[in-house]
Amino acid sequence: MHKAEHQCSFEIPEYFRSICKPNECCCRSSLACMFCGLSDDCTERFGEKKTYPEHDLTLHYYCLLLSSGIWQRGKENEEIYGFLVCDIKKEINRAKKLMCGLCKNRGASIGCVFPKCRRSFHYPCGVKKECIFQFTGSFRSYCWEHRPVQKIVSSQADSSPCTICLEHISNVPSYNVLHGPCCKTSWFHRNCLQRQALSAGLFFFRCTVCNNRDKFQKEMLRMGIHIPERDASWELEENAFQELLVRYQRCDAKKCVCRGGREYNDPERHIPTQERTILDILHNLRLQINTDSVCTMLIQRETLWESSIECFQNSKFCPSGTLRVKFTKHKFRKECKQSNGSLSEYFGLLLNAIRSSPLLEGSEHKNIALNFEALQDKLYYEAGRMVALALIHGGPAPGFFSQTLFRCLLYDPQLVLPSVEDVADPNVVQAILTIQSCQRLGMLKSAVDHYFDYLQKTGSLCLVQTVRDRDLLVKQLLSYHVIRRVQQPLESFKQGLMTLGVLEKIQAHPTLFWSALVLGPEKLTAKAMADLFTVTYTGLSAKQQSDALGFWVDYLEDTEEGTTASSLEDILNFATGLPSIPPAGFDPWPSVRFRNKASLKARKNIHCLELPVCSSYSDFTDNMNKAICKVLCKA
Repeated sequence: MHKAEHQCSFEIPEYFRSICKPNECCCRSSLACMFCGLSDDCTERFGEKKTYPEHDLTLHYYCLLLSSGIWQRGKENEEIYGFLVCDIKKEINRAKKLMCGLCKNRGASIGCVFPKCRRSFHYPCGVKKECIFQFTGSFRSYCWEHRPVQKIVSSQADSSPCTICLEHISNVPSYNVLHGPCCKTSWFHRNCLQRQALSAGLFFFRCTVCNNRDKFQKEMLRMGIHIPERDASWELEENAFQELLVRYQRCDAKKCVCRGGREYNDPERHIPTQERTILDILHNLRLQINTDSVCTMLIQRETLWESSIECFQNSKFCPSGTLRVKFTKHKFRKECKQSNGSLSEYFGLLLNAIRSSPLLEGSEHKNIALNFEALQDKLYYEAGRMVALALIHGGPAPGFFSQTLFRCLLYDPQLVLPSVEDVADPNVVQAILTIQSCQRLGMLKSAVDHYFDYLQKTGSLCLVQTVRDRDLLVKQLLSYHVIRRVQQPLESFKQGLMTLGVLEKIQAHPTLFWSALVLGPEKLTAKAMADLFTVTYTGLSAKQQSDALGFWVDYLEDTEEGTTASSLEDILNFATGLPSIPPAGFDPWPSVRFRNKASLKARKNIHCLELPVCSSYSDFTDNMNKAICKVLCKA
């Protein structure tokens, strides 16, 4: 039987006692952890304890995870939690040479990451001394002197209740007292927060006051709260929601007319369920628009991006008001024409401006770019608001989000794995491909030496011992360049997307919004166009109505086949200002109005196409082609 090299004199701290009571922490094995020297087997205190007889190893999960000299070079389920056995044994041998600064025993595998600090300690000793261990990123550890602290504006009250246990605590941040970053009134005991995090898991761990998740989790991870990546404890119980799956079996109508009686149920009958569409979701969000409050935006086409920013940052701008847009060549309202522009057309032009703006990078599918000036001017936040309002007010499907950017909207960005295609900088792409192509250890070390300064600057440098370490290097480089480097702009963009609850709906219905934000609009067909437009007639005989409708349908079919000078997208753009059907639909829906002696024109502000009555199909086709070509070429 393996025996520990040492046993550190360690008294269970009060923090651990409050998380897991002694009678819950039964020592199922007398084997001691080869890092900390304790034989305690309590998942809440030390993580899962496992013995691997084939490798002669006994380890606490937290002790292994937080050891300073080991890297996860294997895949997630490879060997021991992704750590290679040979690396673990090397780390154990390294730790045997280090003395714990607290219990004075050897085996101190954890070191403070603060520059020039040489303190080493065991994980249990560090917890007793109130060190901070960050269970995220590169799993940094800080000693009791250099641990991160919270800074807040002085509070008016001297004490507040812990929002979990409701016991009063002083309003002074400390190791055992934490303040919520998203609420001024949220104060917590550390042990209450840790207990809640272990129970709720990554998805359900949120601020108990305002229900914020992203900002709250980020701060709690910084302050050393471990948030496990698993389902909530109440969802792991067997048959936890069994009662919700039980269907009511009795008819309660006052007078039941079923011949089989009140208990009868037809087993063959299928009740169809109506799937929710993105159109329904956006229409529900549109109910928040206040029709009594009208916000008019004065937009210059030549400087659409700049004039839009000016409107959105105006103190009088209200995103929940009814929006009106006026296109003008002049800056001042008194010089503009009074006719309203198409809101759908405006948001289509605005999304194109965002696509080509310096806020995003990439060729076809975009990621967030780093622009310090734009960050200072809060342009990322405004861009997020613009996308949110474009979806609600009938703008087109953006279709330019990359898969990585979309996943960053759904999950914690630190958990998203980018690809080389997400990198826009050719120099960084070259560095990644060079490291990725290394097939021998010597080649890999040469590549690391060549890019040493950049790897060190980006925090991507790691110990290279085998060729497989290249995967970790590539992963770190991609994560830094695509996500960590632009973390502030990304968070600002997400804050803007929260406007009117759009981001919440994206996270709740990712499949529906994937098609709108990443894939873009579906290709138009003649049938879809015919169903989209409502045809009306003014002062026409029955024969004229029949001929006019036939000309319109034939023109759509010929356009789909490519035998006319226009495309279906051109026709829709001519009538509405958009070349595709927006996710929220049109308001009002497009229409075609046939009138005698009418001139062919499009009224984009009401999505109406006014057409004259033609004597032949060739005349109808010529008129349509000329009108569409004239307007689109001028645009």
